Amino acid sequence: MQITRVETKPVDRYLFVQVHTDAGIVGDTSGVSTPPSTATSGSRDATSQEPELDQSLIDQVQRKTQERVRSAVGTGINTHPDYREKAIKNLARISGQKLVAVDDMRYAMQSNFPMANVSSALRNLALEVIRISNDLRLLASGPNTGLAEINLPALQPGSSIMPGKINPVIPELAAMVSFQVIGNDVAVAMAVQAGQLELNVMMPTMSYSVLQSITILTNMLRQFTTKCIDGITVNKSRCEFYVQATVSLATALNPYIGYAKAAEIAKEAVASGRSIIDIAREKKLLSEKEINEILDPVRMTEPVRPLESAKKREEIKGKS
Repeated sequence: MQITRVETKPVDRYLFVQVHTDAGIVGDTSGVSTPPSTATSGSRDATSQEPELDQSLIDQVQRKTQERVRSAVGTGINTHPDYREKAIKNLARISGQKLVAVDDMRYAMQSNFPMANVSSALRNLALEVIRISNDLRLLASGPNTGLAEINLPALQPGSSIMPGKINPVIPELAAMVSFQVIGNDVAVAMAVQAGQLELNVMMPTMSYSVLQSITILTNMLRQFTTKCIDGITVNKSRCEFYVQATVSLATALNPYIGYAKAAEIAKEAVASGRSIIDIAREKKLLSEKEINEILDPVRMTEPVRPLESAKKREEIKGKS
């Protein structure tokens, strides 16, 4: 048996290789021979440019073909020539989705790469949900000994042992569901790579894991939105206190009094417990109007041009 033609085509990041022979070759699924075909398939990592098939790959495929004559299933044996087209139309009608046939059924039987893509997208969403739930729990921590910048809706009268203790149960729920989705993705990844030759028999666990992830993520996000996000309120007085107390306000002074002077003010604020604004006023390096404009928290939230008083920086830096 000789290889008569080798065809290649890029599929996502992979180079799909199809080898045509002058004789039928036997397929293999689950280690058991299947009806013959006239082509076998494989893939290799490809670049974004049009891939080139080198002789070493041809030799490798030919050696494997000669060592063990085989083929991918997906030939359509024992089916009516119109079966595939009619089946897809019927599935599209039932599902309401636009479904089309894959270019090569043998490739589709071998590789479950699309399932890995779907699962990883769900995992990435879960990672973002975990990050958000962590932020919400930290921002709502307290009420007296935590950050307490926001208030989450209270969904319980208290903890099991501490009256009045309101736990962030919905962010905790969101995190736990997301952990499960990440675990499901690991299961899908292991199943996707477990294919052997013409068939991957691990598709049940792929389907179960992906469908469960979709279901629990959908339900969780609905509850997360309605029972937590929509009811968040801001603890305005606590936020204003943090804005006035943070030594990071000194950063806004750099363009006007220089880094060294701003650092002196920041260090004094930490040592004395006083605010940056009070110390800046006391040193009289800037006018009251300039201090109010420069240290306006809203002004710090986006790029702005320095005020006219920035031109006096070198003069201020020279003051003792």
